[in-house]
Amino acid sequence: MAKLVDIHIHLTDDAYRDILNYLKTYLKATDAVLVCVSVDLKSSMECVEWAEEFRGKVLPFLGVHPQMAGEANIDRFLEYLMKMSDVAVGVGETGLDRRLGSKQDVGEGQRKVFREQL
Repeated sequence: MAKLVDIHIHLTDDAYRDILNYLKTYLKATDAVLVCVSVDLKSSMECVEWAEEFRGKVLPFLGVHPQMAGEANIDRFLEYLMKMSDVAVGVGETGLDRRLGSKQDVGEGQRKVFREQL
């Protein structure tokens, strides 16, 4: 039988706050795997906490979402990413989001954060 794998979930999002106990119980009772994607340094740290609690069931992807590029301290994030390189499964959330800028323009802040994460 196929294993349930959610390839993109923001476990650290406030939307899950009311069902955290349910999610934890579910993870303990099943062989489901969740790819925990972060959007900034804080959520990256929280994804690592989830991964430590549910080894092999929560896979942390650490990154800075384009929407967070303007407020991100990329140096602190990169320092944390290097520190967690043995824990992090991949980098994410990352990329360029044309919807954020006017006339589909990607700002320099997004470009810088994207380049640094690569």
